Amino acid sequence: MDKLLILNGSPRALRSNSQKFIEMMTPHLGCEWEECFLFTQNHREICDKVKEYSDVLFVFPLYVDSLPCCVLEFLDCLCQNLPASRPTVHLMINCGFLETEQNSIAIKTLQFFCKKYGFPFGSCLSIGSGEAILTPPFDMLFKLNLKKLAKSIKNSAPLTLSIALPISKERFVAESEKFWLRAGEKNGITKEQMQSPNIE
Repeated sequence: MDKLLILNGSPRALRSNSQKFIEMMTPHLGCEWEECFLFTQNHREICDKVKEYSDVLFVFPLYVDSLPCCVLEFLDCLCQNLPASRPTVHLMINCGFLETEQNSIAIKTLQFFCKKYGFPFGSCLSIGSGEAILTPPFDMLFKLNLKKLAKSIKNSAPLTLSIALPISKERFVAESEKFWLRAGEKNGITKEQMQSPNIE
């Protein structure tokens, strides 16, 4: 790999877990890299940038079992403005579910795009458990996988990786409920309000 373009496809941009993951990984890249955020108004500009890089890393959260709309819109723009030399595409995807297989449809969607338009597909890190993966002692396992991803991209040695909390589904659900109840209480929202189907 010569140069890496990192595309943050989270709608929350700088406030996202995707951004945290990027900041944790980049010190291990050991190469020239640049990060761009996929906002609707900058897709053509980023398409022009793609041709300058040997590798592109997409980083985004799972949205309704698929890619966020900003990523889908960018891919639509990219297929209409294909670079003459296709960079290798890599992926880091995260979801709030415990099971990393929840990411499989989104991963296959990006792989299909790459196959159809001639982009080599490189490494993939599938992350489960949401931001809970960043809490000790599990964060050490996560950081190890980030280092593996960075090394595989740097060395052009594709890897398929996945990481989630090594706990039971029952415990994950129980801990998740506690987390959201504390968050609701902090923001003046009751459990009953959070369980309501009404969305403001």
